[in-house]
This record gives sequence, C-alpha cells and structure tokens, in this order.
Amino acid sequence: MADSSLFAKEEAVIEAGRNLLGNSQQRDAEDREAFESLLTDYQKLLKTTRRLMRLSDRNERKLNDMAEEQRQAADEISRKNKELETLSNKLAKYLSPQVYSSIFEGKQEVALDSKRKKLTIFFSDIVGFTETTDKMESEDLTQLLNQYLTEMSQIAFDHGATIDKYIGDAIMIFFGDPESRGVKEDALACVSMAIAMRERIKELAVSWRHAGFEKPLTCRIGIHTGYCTVGNFGSEDRMDYTIIGGSVNLASRLEHEASHGGILISYETYAHVKEDINCEPAGQIQVKGLAYPITSYRVVDRYESLSANEQPLDLELLQEICEQLAAEIDAIVSILAQRGEIVASSKRQRIGEFHEGGAKVMAGEAEIYEATADDAARSKGVMEGIALPIEFDDERVFCVAVAAPLDVARQYGRIAQYWVVSHLKEAKKRT
Repeated sequence: MADSSLFAKEEAVIEAGRNLLGNSQQRDAEDREAFESLLTDYQKLLKTTRRLMRLSDRNERKLNDMAEEQRQAADEISRKNKELETLSNKLAKYLSPQVYSSIFEGKQEVALDSKRKKLTIFFSDIVGFTETTDKMESEDLTQLLNQYLTEMSQIAFDHGATIDKYIGDAIMIFFGDPESRGVKEDALACVSMAIAMRERIKELAVSWRHAGFEKPLTCRIGIHTGYCTVGNFGSEDRMDYTIIGGSVNLASRLEHEASHGGILISYETYAHVKEDINCEPAGQIQVKGLAYPITSYRVVDRYESLSANEQPLDLELLQEICEQLAAEIDAIVSILAQRGEIVASSKRQRIGEFHEGGAKVMAGEAEIYEATADDAARSKGVMEGIALPIEFDDERVFCVAVAAPLDVARQYGRIAQYWVVSHLKEAKKRT
C-alpha cells in the first residue's frame, strides 16, 4: 500500500524543519543542535512507522490469503462430509439400524469375531411364492414384493428387531443382539412383532385385491428362542453380520411347519410369552438332525386383544367365572400372605370333582386338557370343556377349568387364565 498520502502531514513537518534550519539565524548553537537532533529523531520515527505499515500490510495480505485458504478448506471439508453422509446413508440401507449404529459409534469392531448369546430367531416367507411368480408379470411382482418387505421391515424396526437378511421372499430376523432388553422381553417383542405383521398383511390383502391381485400374499412364521453364535463371518475383505447354530435351523423348520397365515413357536419361546400371548398347543414336530421331537405352539393373539378379535362374550358368564376364581384366589392369597408367600395351589381331588382334566393338568400329566361332548358322553366324571394350567413364578400353581361347549370353553378359559395370572401379580405387589 502506498503511504505518500498517508504521511503527507509528517513529510510537511520535516520539510518545514529543514527550511527553518537553512534560513534561520540561530543565536544559540546549543538550540540549533537540539533542533537538528529532534528533526533527525522525527525522521527516524517516520521511517520506522512506514516500515511497520508495510510489514502490517504484508501480514494483512498473508492473513487474508490464509483466511481464504481456510474458507476453501472448510468448503472442501463440508463437501466431503456431505459426500460421506450420503454414502453412509446408502450403506445404512444394507445394515440393520442397530448394527449400523454400533459400528459407527465404535461399540463394535469390524473384524471376524463371534460370541455365544441367547437370542429369539424369527423366520417368515410367503406361502406359494413360486406359484405366484409364475402368474404375475415381473413389474407387478417386484412392486408387490417390495411393498410387502417394506411394510414388514418397518414393523420389525418399530419392535427393535435386527434384520439379518432377505432371502427372496423370506425374512430372517433376530432379537437380543447387538442390543437386548433381556431374554423374556426379547421373546415377547418378537412374538408381538409377528402378530403385528400378520395383522398388517390382512390389511394389505384388501388393497392388493382392489389393485387386481387375485390371490394376495399370505405368510407363515416360525419363532424359536435359544443359544446362537452371533458375529461377523466371512473373510477379511467381505464379511456378513449374522447368526448360526441349531437354534437358527429350528426356527426355520418351525416356519416351514406353520400353517398359512400362522405363527408357530417353540416351547422355549412359549415359556417366555405365555403370560401375555394366547397360544394353543400345536403338537410335536420332528426336526432333521434332532433325535427328539420339538413341542410347538400356535400363536392366537395377545390376551389383551382377545375380546376385540373374538366373538362377543357373554359378560355375565365371564363375570361369574371371574368371581369364583377371585374368591378362590383371595382365600389362597390371604393365607399365604400371612406366611410371606404368594404361591397359589389347588387340591387335585377338588379340581377333579369339577373337571377331571384339571387333575391331570395339575399333576403335570397334560399341558392342556380338552374334552369334547363325545368324550363326556363316553367317560364317567368327564364334562365337556377345557382345563388350563396357571404357571406363576415358574411353578404350576393353579388350574382354570371351564365346563362348556369346547369352542366357547377355549375362549373363556384363555381369558380367565390371563385374569388369574394378573390377579396373582397384583397380589404379589401388595404383599
């Protein structure tokens, strides 16, 4: 920056001083010498100031250059971050949200590693998918399948599931890793998710029919709770986060054995969800590779949803059943509360007087006892109806027996069973 105009006044003062020294007749040599010294110092000061100004200008230019470089670097970093964010969002679509978060938050190493853990495994597939593909154009099939998988995946995410993979029309899901709420809660979340999926498919079936699909999709589901090996499998260059083990094969086998639109679970899963989910025995299945048969259960619905989904109830009859049960349990609770215990019990002979099947249930001879009208006609002391066990604190402590036509007895029995367990839980809290 030119400084001639900036220091014009200072230059004029120096010039005036020089003229004064050249033209004036100083009487005192000492004064003249002091004036010359002052003028010289003033000139040095002006020279130093100019040098500092030039240095300041150079520094200012450097700072401006550095600021521009910094701005360009910030723009480049911002652009790279946006590119990385876009890439991360794309990669996230190939991973379950829990796995994605655990990797990017540093909770999990991207290395070949595995561990043993108790998980609840879910398998589902579309019934008759091969036949469906033969009857549909590829564009329609793609749209239908993508809608189905999108809807099911959203329900899975809502319940905290880890989606392992899509295998064509099949979905493999597990609960318990990388995040777990406990084995019982994981199992309950999985079965609740399966029920929600089943209900959503029923809703989608209506829109699919309106869209011109003659046979809307239905699915079957299998669920098992057991130990698996979970982690990264593959090679250093290409790995997959998945689960392996006999429990995975068993869940897949249960799915193949499930009925159209059905949910089939193992006893291991049933044991964790029976207090909240209405299930019916579905018999035993023989699984390849296992020497013993597997006990299975068919999921009906959540107990809290029964009254809404089943046929209208006879509220007077239900109230009568509940009042009888309440009197029975209150008597038990009042006695055991004095002893500091809450464990209900039932005398085998008394139950047998009302419903012979109850005695077998309490003795552990039957998981659920059902007697038809024909059974009652053939056997003395047998009444048509159902007997259901009440398990509390991992013990079989009571029995619900409803003598009525079998289809009605099943409905009231399940609701009464749920009511009894709820009553015992509340009693335990009070004591």
